[in-house]
Parts: sequence; C-alpha cells; structure tokens
Amino acid sequence: MTQLQPFLSAIPVLCSILLVSKLTASWTDLPARVAVHFGIDGQPNGWASKYTFIIIVGLVAIGFSVSLAVLNQFNKAPGPVMILSVTSIAVTTALWQAIDFNASGRPFRMGIILVPLVFLLVLSFFFVFSAPHTPKP
Repeated sequence: MTQLQPFLSAIPVLCSILLVSKLTASWTDLPARVAVHFGIDGQPNGWASKYTFIIIVGLVAIGFSVSLAVLNQFNKAPGPVMILSVTSIAVTTALWQAIDFNASGRPFRMGIILVPLVFLLVLSFFFVFSAPHTPKP
C-alpha cells in the first residue's frame, strides 16, 4: 500500500456521504417526478419517481463502498483505487447536479462532469500502457 492510498480510499467514502447528505437535505424540494438522465446538451431525457432516485443514489453510495472494500482487500496497487476515486468524483458531480436541477432548477452543466471523465480516461490509458506485459512464448 502506498502513502497515497489512504487518501484515495477516503474519496469514494466522502462522495457517498456527500451524496446521501445532499439528497436528504433536498428531499422536500424534489418534485414527485425527477430527471435522472441528461443529454450532452444538459437537457433531461430520462425521468423517474423521486423514490426511484433515492434507490439509485443509495445503490451508487453502496457501490462505491463495496468496490473500495474489494479493491483494498485484493489489490495493493494504487491505480485501481485512483480510478475508482476519480469515477466517484464524476458520478457524484453528475448526481449532485441532478439533485440541484430537480430541487432548485439550476441548469445541468455537462462540462463539469467532463473534467473528471477526461482525467479518468488519461489515468486509464496510463495504467494500461504502463503495466508490465509478459511476452507470449
């Protein structure tokens, strides 16, 4: 385990706590039918009940925690945890904006999500192409 790994491991957990807290604080402001998916133009193109939305956010929060536990148990390299951390930031940003859009009408800005996604893509390529490869016999 590297010195960076405890910090990276805290990010998905923090994202889970922030998401659940944001949803809880905004719950009474959410309409019965909420936008849950947005197009590249930032306009909603998928809808669900707010009760379905709470299940989605709960599953994402649980998914971050379970993924982190599995990675920390079976993988000692920082790469996968770093990728999970950046992914959790991107997903949290998207869900946070969805909550804001539905609760207060703030526009959904795709550009904010693209920054961590581009970083994730770069990280993924780095770890794929820098991994040691065993030559085939």
